Formats: sequence, C-alpha cells, structure tokens
Amino acid sequence: MAEEKQDHGPRIGADPELFVAIRDASTVSEDADKPVKKTKSGNVISKTKKTLDVLEKEFLDSLTTKAEKEKKAEIVAACGRIGGSKGNPRRITAGEMAQSIWGSRLQIDGRSVGDFAVQEDNVMFEFNIPASSRPEYFANNIHYFVEWLDAVFLAPLGLKFAWMNRYSFPEKALTHPLSKEAGCSPDYCAYNPESSLARSAIQIGQLGNQRFCGGHIHVQYNYNNVPRHVMARFMDVAVTLATLHRDKQGDRRKFYGKAGLYRPTNYGIEYRTLSNFWLTPNARGDNIPKRIGDAVISLAQTANTNPDALSAFYNKVPWPDVEKCINEEDQTLKKELLLYVAGKCPFYIGEAV
Repeated sequence: MAEEKQDHGPRIGADPELFVAIRDASTVSEDADKPVKKTKSGNVISKTKKTLDVLEKEFLDSLTTKAEKEKKAEIVAACGRIGGSKGNPRRITAGEMAQSIWGSRLQIDGRSVGDFAVQEDNVMFEFNIPASSRPEYFANNIHYFVEWLDAVFLAPLGLKFAWMNRYSFPEKALTHPLSKEAGCSPDYCAYNPESSLARSAIQIGQLGNQRFCGGHIHVQYNYNNVPRHVMARFMDVAVTLATLHRDKQGDRRKFYGKAGLYRPTNYGIEYRTLSNFWLTPNARGDNIPKRIGDAVISLAQTANTNPDALSAFYNKVPWPDVEKCINEEDQTLKKELLLYVAGKCPFYIGEAV
C-alpha cells in the first residue's frame, strides 16, 4: 500500500486572547444587528483611526468617569463566565452562527481545518478559527467571528471586548484557580542556542497582578524543509517588523513578546510574539489580518516549494539586529531593516501600515 502523503498546507490559523469588560445596557442596544460598513473593494471600513495605545487609554479613562462608575463598567476575569478550556474548548457550530449577519459571512472550504471555538485561558477570553489556505478567508473569519462573538455571544452575558493587550487586575479579580495558571506548556525562543531552544517557564508570581493578551498565529508548512526555530525567525521578518510601530506591548514584551517566540506543533509552529493588536476595530479596518495572512501564506508556500531561496536569504539577514529591534521596539532600526531586506526577501513582507 502506498504511503499516504503528509499534508503540509500551507495554512494559517490563530488562537488570540482578549480581555472582557462589563457591558452596559446602552452598549448592547447600540451594537446589536448593526451591519458592517465596507468599501467597494470589500474591505471593512474602520470607524476610527486610533492606535491600540489610544484605544487602551480611552477605555481606561472611561472607567474613571462618573457615568462609567455608575454603570459599574470594569474589566473582569473571563474564567467562570465563558466556558471551554484548553483541553476541551467550547465549539461554535456554523448552525449557531448562520442566522446572524456576521455568521452568514464566515468562509470555510474543503481545505479548511479545525473549528470555531472559545475557551477560558487564565483570565482571558480565547478563541479559535479554522486554519485556512487562503489569506482572505483567514482575515474574513477573524473579522466576522470577532463581531459575532461581541454582539451575539458576549452581549447576552453582559460583556464586551476590551481592546488592550495588558491590564493589572485588582486582587479580588484573581481568586479563580485559572487566574493562577501561567501557560499550558513551555515556549521556545528562536534566538537561543539550538541545544536549548526551550525557555524557562514563566511563573505566575513574576507577573504580579498583570495579565497579557497574545495574538498567536499558527503556521502549517513543511518543517522538514525549514527547521521550526528558523521559521520563527522568518516570521519575525514577515509579520512583526512591519507592524512593530502598532504593536506597543509594554511589559508584555519582556514576558511573552520577545522576538522569535514559538511552540513546535505537529503541523509546523505556533508563533507567539505578536500581541492581540491586530484584532482591534482599527487594525481590522486597515486590513491588517489580511496583510498578515498574505505574508504568512507566502512564507509557508516558499518553505514548501523553494527552501533553497529561504536558506540563501537566511544567511543575509543580520539576526542580532532583528532580535534587538523587536525586543526594544526600536522604530528607527525597524525602518533600516525593512529597507535592507527589501529586494532580498523571497516571500511577501506585510506592509508597514
């Protein structure tokens, strides 16, 4: 019997994390059943042109106003409110979503792998989408699933998304056992020596009361052609450098946002450096998920079909500078690096927007 050929995609998936906050009644009525505005080309129109830092500041400022205090608006722990876990996520079927304007616009095809699902991860709300071979499906599913979750799933629970990647919780919010867990398995750093790529596990005590949200990307590709730690470095170039000016992580950077962070999987890697900045309404309005999808699929396709080109490119990149640039969020160095790799890179690099 002929040996079954292994599927190497390429595909891109995601399991991002978000904070949730108390939603007041007026917010529920304003958001429900409101159609998404789009351009003629089909891109979602952003309602605002604000960075994640600005959105975060506005949200925090709103919590201090008298009106918000009266509404008791606050960021709350998702644990015990959402359902689902790492080992047993709460799957959301197409039938559950089909009757809404958002659910009817989700896109899967015969090459999509996995489910839509939600789960509790420490105090964060985490969701999954099917992995897709098409960047436009990836971006579309991110956008409409987030919209569906906010308007249909969270609203009846009296919750909404809080667009920020870090938050210091009051002690009273960290009593649930899940809030004491820090990571389900160790991650790896592509810049460590090859003999010791795995990082020491972060202990919950190191975080204090701070918690952080990631925007992890799953990449399916032929890891026999390109080692996983090398692929993580390429992801630094493909998606992180171009978006570094938008992904301001604060303390998350030193714990979970360092360059080249990944976990090996049986299909490729889970790339962990990005925060959840690319899920905000502003980022989705600027088509950042689609640009990330284009870059990742281009990179994974090159790994599958032309690994020699990647090998040649790898030897031209000043990797210590890439690591320093990301870890220090050095915008000047970022511009120099993007100029340097332009024309040398055999895969698409997400535009700096």
